[in-house]
Amino acid sequence: MRNYNEALVHQVVTSYLSNARSATRAQKVDLILISRLVNLGDKKERAELVLV
Repeated sequence: MRNYNEALVHQVVTSYLSNARSATRAQKVDLILISRLVNLGDKKERAELVLV
């Protein structure tokens, strides 16, 4: 299992979602998939790809 910088992942996802909220509908269509990390207690697992 790879180690992830949780703070960096949070910053990237938060920024991505913030930009997606301010984007036009056409821009949102271009931004189709994001990958998230899910923190399950002390276990970290890769989540499914999420449709935006």
